[in-house]
Amino acid sequence: MIFEVVSSNYKKRKFLESLLPSFIRQLQLSSSKKSVIVTLQEDCDDAGITTEIRGIGYFVIINSKMSVIQTALTLAHEMVHVYQMAKGILKTSRTGKKVWAGKTFSAKTKYLDQPWEVQAYSRQELILRRALEE
Repeated sequence: MIFEVVSSNYKKRKFLESLLPSFIRQLQLSSSKKSVIVTLQEDCDDAGITTEIRGIGYFVIINSKMSVIQTALTLAHEMVHVYQMAKGILKTSRTGKKVWAGKTFSAKTKYLDQPWEVQAYSRQELILRRALEE
């Protein structure tokens, strides 16, 4: 998997670029032919958002107002979503509903009850810690 980080903050960009190879390796995405573009933006309402661009790859937006370590943790979280989408575990239906492992979830499902978020939160810190140790 190839990646690009877009940010006007040189230090954050370089730090995230140093972490991504480990995230990609840990999540077993190294052989993927798709790309991931990570951009840091001030106008992001959430900590992070991941979108699949069908046939091309994934677009990750991270709120640039966070600290460096929170930005890195958010990137680890969003890369778990990239993994989920790449492996076909998490999909978005034509109607915009999330489909996890074949089960459709409504928009009414509480955020922390969504299984894709449970998995991302459970893995984000370990993935980041392993990357920092390399």
